[in-house]
Amino acid sequence: MRRDSLIVGVAAVLACLLLLQTPAPTAVYLTSTRRWFSSAGINDPIQQGDILQYSHCQTDGWTSASDACVRRHFDDWNGVSEYYITDGTNQPVCHVDWGVGNVGDPGYLTFAYTVTSTNGATYTDQQGRQVTEIISAYVVFDESRRWRDEYGNLQPAVRNYNGDPTYYRIDYVTVHEAGHVWGCTGHSSSSGDVMYPYYPHNYGALSQSDIDTIRDLYNVRQFH
Repeated sequence: MRRDSLIVGVAAVLACLLLLQTPAPTAVYLTSTRRWFSSAGINDPIQQGDILQYSHCQTDGWTSASDACVRRHFDDWNGVSEYYITDGTNQPVCHVDWGVGNVGDPGYLTFAYTVTSTNGATYTDQQGRQVTEIISAYVVFDESRRWRDEYGNLQPAVRNYNGDPTYYRIDYVTVHEAGHVWGCTGHSSSSGDVMYPYYPHNYGALSQSDIDTIRDLYNVRQFH
């Protein structure tokens, strides 16, 4: 089981403003060893047409607008590596859940975290890497802060409100956490990438480095 999170810091925000003026060149910024496997066989990564189904625990206090925002922005990675996360009704390869809860940070620096679980199955991929199969993932958004979507719909804190008056963007955080769901088990050092670990940074738009990194993980050698 692995947990990855998105955090905030004043120094990181200031660095972001400077780094955005000189974006990093296209590159694979981390080499992960976890990914979803295909229904076709243990030695295959997921294939086009395979489905990762995701769902939301509807009883945790988020509004329908907040729920819809998460669904929209899980989709932002779809097709990047030729694979798809969907909330359709077809048989899923695996299941991705999300909810709102205690992120375990008394300093209120963590916005969300993602847990990916494996069954221990590994294989050697086309690049000679030992890759472990992800069998499930769960994303937890901080229950103690206020949120909003890109259309201005407001989401009050569900429980244990921390007193911060800011409404934080669900879409920015969802795109980052979805990268962890896909198997990005680390972070980028460039504020131009969605997998940079501090909020806010590139405002939810996948960079070419994000795309190249996920394609490298799934051996989709279509770099630009």
